Amino acid sequence: MKRMSLILLALLAASCQPDNFFKREIPRLEGWSETRLVENFGSPARVRTSTVAEYAHSPEPFRPPTPQVLSIYPTNSEANLKVPIKTLSWQRGRILLTAVLHEKEGHWITFYAEEWNMDVVD
Repeated sequence: MKRMSLILLALLAASCQPDNFFKREIPRLEGWSETRLVENFGSPARVRTSTVAEYAHSPEPFRPPTPQVLSIYPTNSEANLKVPIKTLSWQRGRILLTAVLHEKEGHWITFYAEEWNMDVVD
């Protein structure tokens, strides 16, 4: 009985730690279209559309993807403030994958992606 308890405890501990990271960028997804993302990851659990102006007024200006958005669309151009930015998120177990897209030639294209591990505290 004691041996079985130790095995179950070891399995539980291993299953709670799928990876040893808190947050990481996923550069391989940059340039992927929304269609390709959905083909690979399924329908997103969350879709959000914001504008560059909303990112410019972020309470956490140094937290990604705000710096990436503002480097592509500087706020010194009035037209940039109205540019829509789409965020798609998928939850895969305890990992949250988020892709940030902008529209190019009629297609939504990823320019930043990251994963968050909800089992690790930063």
